Amino acid sequence: QVKKEKKKKEARNSRAFSAIVNPRAISGVITDENKEPLPGASVIIKGSSEGAVSDINGNFSLNLSQEEGVLQVAYIGFKTEEISLESGVDELKIELNPDNVSLSEVVVTAYGESSNEDKQQVIVYARPKGGMKNFRQHVAKNLMIPEAAKANNINGTVKLSFDVNINGAISDILVKKSLGFGCDEEAIRLLKTGPNWQSKTINGSPVSSEQTVKIKFKSK
Repeated sequence: QVKKEKKKKEARNSRAFSAIVNPRAISGVITDENKEPLPGASVIIKGSSEGAVSDINGNFSLNLSQEEGVLQVAYIGFKTEEISLESGVDELKIELNPDNVSLSEVVVTAYGESSNEDKQQVIVYARPKGGMKNFRQHVAKNLMIPEAAKANNINGTVKLSFDVNINGAISDILVKKSLGFGCDEEAIRLLKTGPNWQSKTINGSPVSSEQTVKIKFKSK
């Protein structure tokens, strides 16, 4: 019996040592309900300081110092998801669903390094005043389908990227996903005439940032 307990202890210690020397690599992609990537999503191992932020294509990667855990994924205007990390599943496809909570009420926590110690930062991403719900209401009320889009039965989504300066001003608008037939121009008009924006803040200090919005068009 003593030998068996000794072997079990040695096996546990071996697994723990292996996890430290060879951390488990987790990667994945985060999208919305339309399969569009979500850049800047917060990805955190629950109960730890291990985390990452998704890139412009919604991809992320991080090293897990333990074999299993729970992944918390958060993004402004979407419901936070908790995902159990099972052994052997190291590539994830995560879809977030919209939340009706105002963006001004959502805070994302990110992690970085300072003086070789983990430092927690409170990051609030740029958002329209009144939240994304307010922006969606503006689009629904004011969107005008261009005649060319109607004639060609164009349906789809225009994706725009733009900078939000520290004072909340919008600049450098780019069409990242085009529909043509006047839809791109209409999407830009809606962004410019929509609610004013509030800048991204890190620990309460405003910073410039790049943001994206998607506007749907349905000709029929």
